[in-house]
Amino acid sequence: MNFNLPSKLLKDGNEINNSTDIANTFNDFFTHVSHNLVTSVPIANRPAMSYMQNRQSNSIYLSPTSSNEIEKEIDKLNSSKATGHYSIRITILKLLKTFISKPLEYIFNCSLLTGVVPNKFKIARVILFSKNVLI
Repeated sequence: MNFNLPSKLLKDGNEINNSTDIANTFNDFFTHVSHNLVTSVPIANRPAMSYMQNRQSNSIYLSPTSSNEIEKEIDKLNSSKATGHYSIRITILKLLKTFISKPLEYIFNCSLLTGVVPNKFKIARVILFSKNVLI
């Protein structure tokens, strides 16, 4: 596999040719792009359902979920994977699944019914790391 890495980068009229500075510039861009995008999109002043005037009978349909289904999905999670935004370990989720599945069922189904996704569900932790690539 052959990668063409940039030898220089132009940012704000300044040329960057140091590979560490180039990597940091990319990192800055990707860590701020979602925040910049979110702040540039106006907040809707009307409910989501008002955008759905002409419903299609053959369109996609998401059926309500159940606490049972949620518990099964929690069981499928790989305990060795990284934690989410709130740093809750998968093993803890698995231990608490019977206690959290009913509240999650209510939240998920309300979200499907209203077309509104809670802001807390829109948060993700993205960690960039470099890999050694054998060429």
